[in-house]
Amino acid sequence: MKFELHCHSTHSRGKKIPFEGTVNPKAIIKHAKSIGLSGIALTDHNNSNGWKEAKEEAKKQDILFIPGIEISSLGGTEFHTKGHMIGLGLNENIEKGLGVKETVDRIHEQGGIAIAPHPFDLKNTGLKEEMKKTDAVEIFNSLSIDKISNFIAERKADKFGLSKVASSDAHTLDMIGNSVIKSGATDMDSLLKEIKNGYVGIEKRYATLKNIIDWSWERIIKSQAHILEYVTDNYWTPKKEITEMFLDKFVNNPEHGFWKFAASIGLANAYVYSAFKNMRWML
Repeated sequence: MKFELHCHSTHSRGKKIPFEGTVNPKAIIKHAKSIGLSGIALTDHNNSNGWKEAKEEAKKQDILFIPGIEISSLGGTEFHTKGHMIGLGLNENIEKGLGVKETVDRIHEQGGIAIAPHPFDLKNTGLKEEMKKTDAVEIFNSLSIDKISNFIAERKADKFGLSKVASSDAHTLDMIGNSVIKSGATDMDSLLKEIKNGYVGIEKRYATLKNIIDWSWERIIKSQAHILEYVTDNYWTPKKEITEMFLDKFVNNPEHGFWKFAASIGLANAYVYSAFKNMRWML
């Protein structure tokens, strides 16, 4: 049986572009069932607002719902101050901004497990080597398309003897199921124990450029009014006019070949930047 451990709904919000996840919890559960998943965790950023809706739909669909949160903890290393951590099997929200150990302790107090997602990601939101304080490490994240960050995560997990998982970090329906764990567990407690003890298999696949472009389009469509307001308030001509022009062209024609070309260039740059940024962690 297959389980998705890292997924975001419309309850995950950003600043400049408010919508990070593009679909509601009910739609996520329905889609997970339709593609043959046996269970899925909802791990919105720093909130549990989608749990009730997801749990109700999971009961209707006869699929295991795993209540989770992607928590913004405070790391303690020289090169970063924040680190995302996923708590699975939780009963209530856990406040952001706590230290790594305290966040792990809060997760354990609720009977859950702590997972270090994308520990060496390009956005610098991972725990880096602080991941050794968690129960398991996300050694493959489908959105870490630079690939180097996943390579380092697995290498460090081996070094610290940590259990390994893979997940999609899904923000759209099409991303769900890209990377999953495989387990024979039929209930949440058994699944969490198998993850913690390293008794799960992994099935992994990177998000495609189409996944990324479609996600960007969906986010912008839902956040368009906010983005235009931000551009008006913070950008000066001609930057404002150029931004508005590209925004309009992307919204009205996301299938144009230019966007795939631009995404390919961005991916190539990500490889180079990741190699430079993560060089110290490869040694």
